[in-house]
Amino acid sequence: MTQKGVKPDEVTLLCMLLGYNHSGLVEEGKRIFESMRLHGVFPDRRHYSYMIDLLGRAGQVIEAEELLNQASSTGDSVMWSSLLQSCRIHQTKHVGRRAATKLMDLELEDLSVWLQALNFYSEIGEFETAIYIREVALARKMSGDIALYSHVP
Repeated sequence: MTQKGVKPDEVTLLCMLLGYNHSGLVEEGKRIFESMRLHGVFPDRRHYSYMIDLLGRAGQVIEAEELLNQASSTGDSVMWSSLLQSCRIHQTKHVGRRAATKLMDLELEDLSVWLQALNFYSEIGEFETAIYIREVALARKMSGDIALYSHVP
């Protein structure tokens, strides 16, 4: 593309990251992400979200967390949710605990977030924490029935 004198814009680079994400092409995604500024494009939350998801799916959850922390001081719930899902898949407990805590702090009233955290703790065998999360969600009277959707025994 650049060899033909065409300068990629933020949407073009976003689409490339999405394609690399769905194809599992981590190194290519990293290369595009790192070259964005050379093209005069500054990554926004969408670019960071795709990169965090790409790294997480590839099992590079520590690098994904580091990138998330660079994205902003707090990141957003989509990024933290993606990281937590990757931690569930790859059983990365220490990063998953941080992601779950951050996610619940960002989305105090979102039942789906609390279910995601509850199921993470249940899947890694930390049932006391999972039960505590369920009790807090029930006490807050979040809409929906947390007991129906949780994996806590």
